[in-house]
Amino acid sequence: MCMKTSRTIRLGTIFLGGIEETYGFYLLAGKYYPHFGELNTFLVSDPLTLEMFEIRESAAQVGWENDWFSIGAGAFNGDVQEDFHRENNRINGFFADVNMHNPEGTLGGVSLLMGLSYLSSVADSDTLEGQVNDINGDDLPGSGTNDISDYVDGVAAYLVAEYGQFSFGAEYITALDDFRAGEMAYSVDRLGVARDTRPAAWNFEFAYRPIDSVQLAIRYEGSDEMYDLFPEDQYGFAVSWELFKYTTLSGEYLHGEYEDNATTVDRDQDIFTMQLAIEF
Repeated sequence: MCMKTSRTIRLGTIFLGGIEETYGFYLLAGKYYPHFGELNTFLVSDPLTLEMFEIRESAAQVGWENDWFSIGAGAFNGDVQEDFHRENNRINGFFADVNMHNPEGTLGGVSLLMGLSYLSSVADSDTLEGQVNDINGDDLPGSGTNDISDYVDGVAAYLVAEYGQFSFGAEYITALDDFRAGEMAYSVDRLGVARDTRPAAWNFEFAYRPIDSVQLAIRYEGSDEMYDLFPEDQYGFAVSWELFKYTTLSGEYLHGEYEDNATTVDRDQDIFTMQLAIEF
C-alpha cells in the first residue's frame, strides 16, 4: 500500500493577452510546464506518458486561440546539451502545440479536445534528463551540462472526450529518433550491453460516473524501449467517492509487467494506492 504525496514545485508566469484588443494572441513567459501532450488522467497515479515526458522549464511562448482552436509555440534553454554545442547559455529547446476544442453546447453535447504537440529535445523531460550520461566523461556531477550526440525530437497525439456520464482519454508520445548506445543510463540489456533506445509511451482511459459523487475509471498503458525503468504494459482501475464538497476519497490498483529489461528475469508489480484529496 502506498500513499500519493504532494510535492512543492516553484512555478511562476507572466501572461499578456486574453482580451478583445489582442484578437486572441498572447505571450506567456516564466517557469512552467510547456504543453507537450495533454497528459490527462481520470485515475489517482500519473500515467506513464506524464512520468516519462512531462517537462518543466523556464520558457517563453506566443500563441493564438479562439473558441475552437489553440496554437502555441515557444523556446527554452534546456540542461541537456548537444555534444558540439555545449554552451549552457543558448536557447536549445523548442516546442509547439495545436489543438481543437469545441465550445460547450456544440457537437450534440459531446466535449472534445484533440491535438498534436512537438518537442525538439525529449531528453529535457524531467525523467529522461536524469538518465542522460555524460558521453565525454568530463562534466562534474550536478553541473547540468550532460551531453548527447544529437538532440532527439518527439511528438504527442492526444484525444479527450466526454459525453454525459462517460469520459475517454487516449494519448501516444514517442521520440522520433534513437538515443545512441551509452547516452541513456537505463538502456542496458540483460548482458549489460548499452543499446540504442527510442522511448515511447501510450495511455488509454475510460471513466463512468453512475452518480455525481462516484467515478469508476480503468486504464491501459505501456512504454517501449524503457528497459527496467518503466513497465511495458500496465493496467488497472480506480474508484473515487466525493465524501463532501471539495473532499474526495479514492482507491486504485495497477498491475505492471516488465519484459525485455535489464534484469535476468521478467517481473511484475502490483501497486495499491489510497488518496484523500481536499481542495481549497
